[in-house]
Amino acid sequence: MPLERVFSAELIDKLTCTQELDLGGMIRNLSLPETSPIRQKSANSSMGRIDILPPEILLFILNLLDFQSLSRLSRVSRRAKATVEALVAYKELLEHAPDVLVALGKTRLLQYHSAALLRQTLRADRCVSCLHFGGFLLLPTCERVCFECLHQNYALRMTTLNMARKCFHLTNNHLKKLPILYSIPGTYGVMFHTMQYPPA
Repeated sequence: MPLERVFSAELIDKLTCTQELDLGGMIRNLSLPETSPIRQKSANSSMGRIDILPPEILLFILNLLDFQSLSRLSRVSRRAKATVEALVAYKELLEHAPDVLVALGKTRLLQYHSAALLRQTLRADRCVSCLHFGGFLLLPTCERVCFECLHQNYALRMTTLNMARKCFHLTNNHLKKLPILYSIPGTYGVMFHTMQYPPA
């Protein structure tokens, strides 16, 4: 069967999200988690074996960790908490984009993107597809996208696991390696958007 017939535009439209309501728009008004203080039990505080690393290497490694791992590390000791909270990416994201972290946590994608990648992506302003202003964050891939590309670019669309398995002949091992976005209950939409459709 020719590849063009298998992946026709009509088939892709049927198997992926195309409606604005299905597309999800923007996730808003998520409650932010409370931070918990560490109670000091002794004056000594250690991060264990990673204490022997030079500070530059430790910070380099920590920037490669995802926020879920950083959060867990910060609960190990006072020193670990201070070290994690000293990371520029960690500080900036907690201060300027906590809703992104909450959305990634609620969709169970927090473990897939490093602190450095999240910071870099959120500081960028261009759509990964068309290079126009990218006002949205595509959570599964941690890429900036514009509304037009999010709505029209087939490469940015999502589908169910069963549909991906059928269309791409994926095994369970393949599926285990894919990031899965769990939906957050609610109704989402984008207010005041303009969209141009070609004449019929």
